[in-house]
Amino acid sequence: MRSKILFACPTNRWDARERSLLCDMKIAHDKGNQIVFYGLKNSPLDKKIALDNIEKHYHPGLVQTHFFLWPKLSKLISILDDKNLALVHCYKLNILWPICFFLRGNKEVSVIHSQFFEMKKNYRALWHRLLIRRCDLIFVPYDHLIRNIYSRLGVHPRKIEVRPPSLKEVTEPTKEGVIFDKFEQFFSVGLYLSDSDRSLKNLKPVIKALSVANEYFDWKKPIKLVFVTEGAWSEKSVYQKLKQAVLDEGIEEHVVFYTGGIPSNYIQYFDLWMSLPKGEGMDDLALLSCSIGTPILVPRHPSTTQFFDEYGKVGESYKNDDVREIARKWEVLLSDPDLYRDNIERASNQIRKSNSSENQKNQYIAAFEKVVNRRERYRVRRSPQNPS
Repeated sequence: MRSKILFACPTNRWDARERSLLCDMKIAHDKGNQIVFYGLKNSPLDKKIALDNIEKHYHPGLVQTHFFLWPKLSKLISILDDKNLALVHCYKLNILWPICFFLRGNKEVSVIHSQFFEMKKNYRALWHRLLIRRCDLIFVPYDHLIRNIYSRLGVHPRKIEVRPPSLKEVTEPTKEGVIFDKFEQFFSVGLYLSDSDRSLKNLKPVIKALSVANEYFDWKKPIKLVFVTEGAWSEKSVYQKLKQAVLDEGIEEHVVFYTGGIPSNYIQYFDLWMSLPKGEGMDDLALLSCSIGTPILVPRHPSTTQFFDEYGKVGESYKNDDVREIARKWEVLLSDPDLYRDNIERASNQIRKSNSSENQKNQYIAAFEKVVNRRERYRVRRSPQNPS
């Protein structure tokens, strides 16, 4: 049986989608499969892959989506021609189209696509419909995307499976938590920035909200906003712009830039965890925060509404760019933290159980075996009969 899996995601982002890809890659690798990665060289995702014996191939330049440029994707074509290839797992729609096109005459390779973003554009033209038929299964993180994919892609719900973002296990308290002992006179609000956060657009409302909150609200103690990242801040392209924006607002004494390794090392120490609007909806770090008892403030999105409906008042949501609403939600969450923490304590076990790494692993293996075995049976039927 074939055992090679191609993971395709040419992107410079480092968000829930990319972290889920790493989780899926590890599951497949631990099962003894041969792993091939197709992405962008030196991207955050490329740098994070630390598994042994991974075969890497890089996309030339930007992701080409025009049909007439597909023949230039010679490296991708050669990977798809590999006789040992069993499955392609794609995480970007614009690279899914050439993959389905190149595999149109090869019915023996399975194709899975993970779609994390709501599609704004229709893909119902004849050639789109012909290509998407080559996809065996589509994973989505939340229920609301099923209708979106059905209407935009024309894929029937029976070929769509809900698979929430990967929930990383929380590590034991480490020395990273020492810094938070200094915040006893403050409410600490954590906000994670990755290498792909290069713009101030989503950060400016948060900075202004901090100024509003500390100046106009009657707090038991002020707020300290802690920007956290992996690696040195000096290496982040947004750092100097963000630092200057903080100075311009005059709130530098209430802002901390902290390098704390992976978020699971320190997320449990915050009074409140906040997510930025990135289009993915309820992200894996907010999910992790709720699973260990820290209230969340997340962008308003169908997935976050669904999450609060399912698990109760474990946090609040806010409208993008609404400075005063962000400040008001901080006041609501931090003025009575015990209320939210009691709710989270009741919900956290259910969140951990529903989104555990073991559930992720079992679901992925089951889906992999289902689609690959179906294609394997097709291959066997097509093989010439051995002479008796």
